[in-house]
Amino acid sequence: MPNILILNVGTTSIAYKLFDQQYVELSSGSLPSGDFNASFKQLLRQVINYGDIAIVGHRIVHGGNEYYRPFVVNQYNIQKFKELADFASLYNVPAIEGVEKAMEFLPEATHVSVFDTAFFYELPETAKTYPLPRQIQEAGLRRYGFHGLSHEHAMNEAASVLKIRPNGINLISIHLGDTDSVAAIKSGKPIEISNGCDPRDGLVTMSSSGSLDANFILQLLHIFQGEISQGKITKVFDILNNGSGIKALCGIDNFQEL
Repeated sequence: MPNILILNVGTTSIAYKLFDQQYVELSSGSLPSGDFNASFKQLLRQVINYGDIAIVGHRIVHGGNEYYRPFVVNQYNIQKFKELADFASLYNVPAIEGVEKAMEFLPEATHVSVFDTAFFYELPETAKTYPLPRQIQEAGLRRYGFHGLSHEHAMNEAASVLKIRPNGINLISIHLGDTDSVAAIKSGKPIEISNGCDPRDGLVTMSSSGSLDANFILQLLHIFQGEISQGKITKVFDILNNGSGIKALCGIDNFQEL
């Protein structure tokens, strides 16, 4: 009987789980994402003995304003995903490459995308609106919220343990990982989220600063000598996202070691 393959393609790895039609887990693992061709070939070798794959599910971090429910992937969708890459380039770019490669290796399967921002699509206006000029808001800069798949799962699990319906639960949920977030949920709907337009906003993470005073970022540009240039902007971006956070505070960039 055909099976269901779930993929989570990130910056350094391809995590996967294989389920049968009754959602019983058959196999799981993680492979490096540096060479998509080699990794997907190895992945398929590891799952091929379980039977044909009918459906492939893809996690994509940022769905923008347009993608807030699961979609069957086609070439139009992929092009739209690429247009959203600037919102969360570190995460969306490898995810989209993973979708394209999976469609190449499994052309007969139905490919479905789900989005980390979808759970927060109906955030209250007071929660998702930045205090910025209207033309900037109209460019799509708002609080989207991330790790929605994780927060929604935590909510459903908590509701199951407490023996109440998800639409009757109020709780604070916390996602901890490469990037972190805290969500407030009321009657099964998110009403606040700690990160905004990018997953690295909000809480301090292993290598990124989290939220900072906006003027502090402008001051960083003046710390380095010379005119403001793309090179200087890239340097500040790298410091904030790869050289800050717990790594900067403790000199350690590994949670297990910490």
